[in-house]
Amino acid sequence: MCSLKLWDPTLGALSGLDTLVFAPGSEALPRVAKPNDIIRVHRGYTQTWGEKAQLVLKVGQNAATQTGRQGMYAAFLLFAGKGSSEEPYQCSSPVSYTFTDDDRKMLKYLRSIREDAHAAGAGAGEGAEGEFLQRISELDPDARGGEALATTDIQCRVVASFGPGDYPEAKLPAGCRLLHVWDGSDAAPLAGGVDLGLERLPPELADRELNGFSRQALPLEFLKKAPESDLHPLGSLVPVVAFAEVTSRLPSAGSVVVLRRVGVVSVRGQIQLVFLPSSRWGNAPNDALPSLIADFQQRRTRNFVAQHAPQDWREIPTTVTAQQISFSSLRHVLRSAVTGERESRTFRCLARVVQVTPKVEDFCLPDAPMDSSAGRKRKSTSDYVFMLRFELEDATGSLFALLTGDEGTRFFGVEPANLADGQDARATSAKAAIENKLSTIRRPRKGGTWIDCLLLQYYPDPPGGRRKGSRSGGKQLAHHMIVKTRVARSQHLGAGELTQLRPAAAPTAEALQFV
Repeated sequence: MCSLKLWDPTLGALSGLDTLVFAPGSEALPRVAKPNDIIRVHRGYTQTWGEKAQLVLKVGQNAATQTGRQGMYAAFLLFAGKGSSEEPYQCSSPVSYTFTDDDRKMLKYLRSIREDAHAAGAGAGEGAEGEFLQRISELDPDARGGEALATTDIQCRVVASFGPGDYPEAKLPAGCRLLHVWDGSDAAPLAGGVDLGLERLPPELADRELNGFSRQALPLEFLKKAPESDLHPLGSLVPVVAFAEVTSRLPSAGSVVVLRRVGVVSVRGQIQLVFLPSSRWGNAPNDALPSLIADFQQRRTRNFVAQHAPQDWREIPTTVTAQQISFSSLRHVLRSAVTGERESRTFRCLARVVQVTPKVEDFCLPDAPMDSSAGRKRKSTSDYVFMLRFELEDATGSLFALLTGDEGTRFFGVEPANLADGQDARATSAKAAIENKLSTIRRPRKGGTWIDCLLLQYYPDPPGGRRKGSRSGGKQLAHHMIVKTRVARSQHLGAGELTQLRPAAAPTAEALQFV
């Protein structure tokens, strides 16, 4: 007799299935050359021992009498865990054996699991029982340098699971199901608009309409209904795209699972996972969720909202006047917009500037009628107002925020009337000053430049008067405006100007807990 521990992807992160092999002599037992070699077995049976399942194999010609059923003895083939050979190095039957196309595919797949785990790149964590698992923060759609589709194994919680009819705003194509998974860590930022890996999908998916792959955020209705215990404010929710022709069985919302050999792609700068024909999933061990929650609670206690933000505070070009306010994620801001009392609130956020619109020449708008009798340009600073829009993004979501009014004036340190004076020297100087401030914010970085900012969440009255009904405003959507935020440094400012712009009580990196 000998014992083996067998594993395949259906076990997820479980350590393996205990297997007992009985034979009339030691020469008939499987002689495994190396750990991670592959075995194919026929006609085994299961039993329970000490409340634990076991697989039992009785091999050899006389095993038929042991099972009580003529001809029902087990058989096995042993293959090397590495390489491409389809010839077993040990066979329980000295006469012949069958080996189908399905067997070849499974052999190739089982070998690829270990190869993919090692190819996933540096930083991949090694989980229990020696199995390689990655965190969401480690996912890289370009891990193989464009030579092949990057794949990964990941342990995570399924936060949401829905199809085309559940949330029409998601615009899912027919036959597509979308999961959102979470492990408490932040997906790495990528350049906006970049697609990676979609062209390397297998033929079963390459023929799908490309609109099956688009940026995906949780629908507002889901944000509104989901309790906070299911929707944590920190950590990325990574979409997992699955099509009916690939799999008909997926984990349900709330499950804690291990996804095996799922593809890693980027869709317009958003990291997504794709369920492939070779992908598998299984239940995670019982201690997986407590471990994920413990990591999340530690982040929350430290107010560590952005894993990929600069650890050096000097690389963040802005500062806020209310240093005492803790950071909030954009998911927390968006969730408050649909679940709160629809009253104005202020949040402090650490987010990336993806885009600033419109052009600098169009930042300034008239705020009062022109004095037609004089035929001259406005002289009063109150005659003009800044109006521009920031697209902000972090690991948890994205939103648009306006910069306008006196806040725009203080942000740039320039009166809007100066910019409105056309081509004269004052307008040229104002434009240069604004461009100087924006040059730091628009500095080319993955996913945009991180800024520290305060966001005022408010619910504007519709044109024509106040909202009807309750003060909650029915379906009135929240707007966001950047307030009490300053450019603390820019590329061309001197030391004296930098000192004047930066508040004396600016926090250190340790105070922001970038550790």
